[in-house]
Amino acid sequence: MIPMRARDTRNSISRFGKPSHVQDGWIACWRLDRIPWKIDPQTLAQFAPGKWDPNKDKCELYNLEEDFSQADDVADKYPIRCAN
Repeated sequence: MIPMRARDTRNSISRFGKPSHVQDGWIACWRLDRIPWKIDPQTLAQFAPGKWDPNKDKCELYNLEEDFSQADDVADKYPIRCAN
């Protein structure tokens, strides 16, 4: 068995419609401006080509080693970790 620290600590996932990136004890996720289960035509029209800019999605950042419950968004304290 490979020890956890020796494994690659990077992972990209999607949680509740939010693209997320986990690396070295941090998780950054970009919140889409919609309710994940709301898929009516009016809501989806916001994400049509030319209307939605994913670079403008709000980034949420959590230090999982200090805040496993992801209650304290520290994106404003560490903006470089949210940079695309």
